[in-house]
Amino acid sequence: MLTVLPLFLKITVDRGLRDGFEYTVSSLIQGSWAFNVFTMATKGYNYARALIFGQAQYIGTERGYVLQNASMVVLYGLYAKSHLYQGLELFVYLLLFHTYTSLPKSRVDLAHQSQCLPHPFHRCQNPSLSHTSHLSL
Repeated sequence: MLTVLPLFLKITVDRGLRDGFEYTVSSLIQGSWAFNVFTMATKGYNYARALIFGQAQYIGTERGYVLQNASMVVLYGLYAKSHLYQGLELFVYLLLFHTYTSLPKSRVDLAHQSQCLPHPFHRCQNPSLSHTSHLSL
């Protein structure tokens, strides 16, 4: 959410508070944040690859963009190493983490009881806890 703050401030300074808010909300709804994450992952992968393997060369500015349909095979070849494999690896790690960790039930009960700690001005929502029954106002 903080990554949207510079955009909001820029549009607010240029066009006003209402336009800044509307533009920022519409950008979030349209999913531009997902495109930016995808773009940064692509740039980061290619930059790291260039540093590791030494791929210094002229890169055209691509001023004449042409939109063309690309087959799934071409797209897979372009983005498999930089996005799909890393995403799959992260997914496997998350599954392993979920499989081998669990939140003990005692911690859940403790979190609920922490809301009903003795306090002179606090009315406990759980009447079954005897240590707070005498504190009711």
